[in-house]
Amino acid sequence: MKNPSQYKTPSQAGANLQAAANSTAPGKYVQGVTNPSVDWADAAASDPAQAAMAAGLSAAIADGRVKAGIQRAGNAKWAANSKVKGGATYGPQLSASGAPNGAYTQGMQAVIGDMAGAYQAAKAASTAAGYSGNMARQNAYLNYMHEQKLAREKAGGR
Repeated sequence: MKNPSQYKTPSQAGANLQAAANSTAPGKYVQGVTNPSVDWADAAASDPAQAAMAAGLSAAIADGRVKAGIQRAGNAKWAANSKVKGGATYGPQLSASGAPNGAYTQGMQAVIGDMAGAYQAAKAASTAAGYSGNMARQNAYLNYMHEQKLAREKAGGR
């Protein structure tokens, strides 16, 4: 568990994201498309993936048009289009989310606050050494984080 004084501020986290978006992220995006962990065509043509598609596509899925189109395109076409289209837009979009008022930076505000609160709750839970003290601190940390999650959900957040 880190002491909250060691956490990055939301601004620092956002600045790090912007720096990555402007330097390494576009290349990593293309690398991920070049070397995917799963075969895109097989995964996209799977029954569970088709079942999750929007209701408006249900007729096309039922008569096999979606699956046939995926198989017709194959991995080569998907990878080529993803590299050209995604590689050019991924960095700027990632950079925008890390900006001072971007979604990532705003989200990090809550995360870093929760971690700091959980750290304080764990610290206050027990000063005992050994297993029982460790368990009390761990439970306090987890309970605090869970309470924060429930509060965000109740307020309509994630």
